[in-house]
Amino acid sequence: MPDEDPLGRVADVADAEALTGPLRRMLADLPREQRDAPTLVAWGELTPAQVSAALGIGENTVRTRPHRARAKLRAGIGARLDRERTGDV
Repeated sequence: MPDEDPLGRVADVADAEALTGPLRRMLADLPREQRDAPTLVAWGELTPAQVSAALGIGENTVRTRPHRARAKLRAGIGARLDRERTGDV
């Protein structure tokens, strides 16, 4: 097994950090109701029923909020990529 290229790993980490920062900012900018349910399901590893009980909202609401959040994140990422392509960062 060949040794892993340490410079390649550094570049990979730097690339990941460059993407993670803006994504975290976009996630933080979402309205709280669009951010909380998806965050608890994805990173809190709670079931929709558990999130429903914790937030006092219906399970269907817990399931639809991630769709809205992803749509806003996609739009934000698309706008960022467009700005980077045109040099308007």
